[in-house]
Amino acid sequence: MYFSKTVMLSLLATTTMFAGCASNYELRSGSPFKTYQSKKTARDLSACVADEWEKQSSHFTVSSRHTEKGYVVSLSEDVLGSKNSVYLAEVEDINGGSKVSLFKGTIVELKNLYESGVARCI
Repeated sequence: MYFSKTVMLSLLATTTMFAGCASNYELRSGSPFKTYQSKKTARDLSACVADEWEKQSSHFTVSSRHTEKGYVVSLSEDVLGSKNSVYLAEVEDINGGSKVSLFKGTIVELKNLYESGVARCI
């Protein structure tokens, strides 16, 4: 069977994308690459982070959910029907405010764009 060079490159790129995909659970199982503290509540801080990420996202999906300790805000993309977590902010209430832990997925070049959105919320 003969495949064109374009088809082979497309298959290779798709395989590479799936190999690097991470779920929210997988991101949170590692260590955060950055943490911040704020005087805002976890609810207010997570809402701010979600708003900031939505302002900067043209083709990513931002979602937020309540957890036992606070909130999780995630930035993800849909790659051929598979959800790929790009960034995740875990926001927890602590004494007198909140703490946000940032986790990153495979798209490292977005770091400054979304990290600055979190910093603006602090």
